[in-house]
Amino acid sequence: MQKKMVDSSKNASDPRDYTLANFRMFANEDQTTLRLFIEAFIIQAKAELHHMNQFLAMKEFSAIGEIAHKLRNTFGQLEAKKALILLGKLERLTVDPTFDENQISSQIDELQLISAALFLQLEEDMKP
Repeated sequence: MQKKMVDSSKNASDPRDYTLANFRMFANEDQTTLRLFIEAFIIQAKAELHHMNQFLAMKEFSAIGEIAHKLRNTFGQLEAKKALILLGKLERLTVDPTFDENQISSQIDELQLISAALFLQLEEDMKP
C-alpha cells in the first residue's frame, strides 16, 4: 500500500515551509509522477546550489544571481517561503554595485541549510 504524500498546506500547525499543491496538480494527482517531480527537483536544486558555491569561489556574482532567479521559479512551485526570501536577497545582492561578498556568502550558506532541511522533509514525505 502506498503512503499518500502529506500536503503541508492542509494543516496550519504543520512545521513544513512548503506545499505540494502545485506539484500535485502538475502530476495530475498521480503519486508516481509526483515522486518523479520531487526527485528531479531535489537533484536539480542540489546541482544549482553546488554551482552557486563554485561561482562564489570564482567571484562570478552575476552567475549566482542567474541561478538564484532560476531557483526562485522551482522553489516557488513549492511555495518554500524561507528559501524564496533568501533567493530574492541573493538576486538583489548580485546586482547591487555596493554588495558585500560576505553577505552573498552568508546568504548562500543559509540557503544551503534551509534547502537541506527541505530536501530531507520532501524525501521523508516520499517514503512509502
